[in-house]
Amino acid sequence: MEVPKVDASFFGNRSKEAYAIQSHLRLLGFDPGPIDGIWGINSQTAYDHWVKRSAVAAAAALNPISTKLQLLTTAEAIEIFGPPGVAVENSLVKIRLPYEMHLEWAPQIKINQIRVHRKLASLFTSVFMGINAAYSQEELTALGLREFSGVYSHRRVTGGASWSKHAFGIAIDLYAENNGFNVPWHRAAFSRAVYDPVHLAFERAGFINIGKIIGKDAMHFEITASKARTLRGDLVQFSAV
Repeated sequence: MEVPKVDASFFGNRSKEAYAIQSHLRLLGFDPGPIDGIWGINSQTAYDHWVKRSAVAAAAALNPISTKLQLLTTAEAIEIFGPPGVAVENSLVKIRLPYEMHLEWAPQIKINQIRVHRKLASLFTSVFMGINAAYSQEELTALGLREFSGVYSHRRVTGGASWSKHAFGIAIDLYAENNGFNVPWHRAAFSRAVYDPVHLAFERAGFINIGKIIGKDAMHFEITASKARTLRGDLVQFSAV
């Protein structure tokens, strides 16, 4: 459902239409003020912000808002993190999560720690600490941030022959149900303003949401090329949980 066009007659009047739009704006992560059906400056400001963000996001779905230069090539990934298989598997360590998650496709399976490449262990840890600090426990649940969709997987990219970044333990998928592989960026949950702290936590640690680059697959966060290149020759040991 998209927010309908606002009629100028909404201002100062109480209406079911204004109430519905205010409610939907709040769900989208924009603050229209009190949900009272009275259209005022707060409601209009929230609406204008939604329109602006939607225009940017829609353009991103058609024309990537970044460039693939941010993504690590397979050759560089092998050089920095090792060839997929035994070499990578021997470099994986477990990190403890600051809040409980669960497998998205099997909610009864709780996740308290994940396996990642040892070179990124401290970076992944800082990401989840940042997310945990930005949201309440109730918000983590309501926003789907407990939905774990995978880190390490020895596989090729979907529909291709090159190695997935998951095969190196340097990428993570979250909340796949509402950020699917073929879902355009502007329709993905992670394109909403309420998830800005998630992107900030990842980007501060050197990761990027691939939806910002290719306009889809917003579930997927991976280490950027520039950050990964700083880890060349890094032999720092990380104590596994």
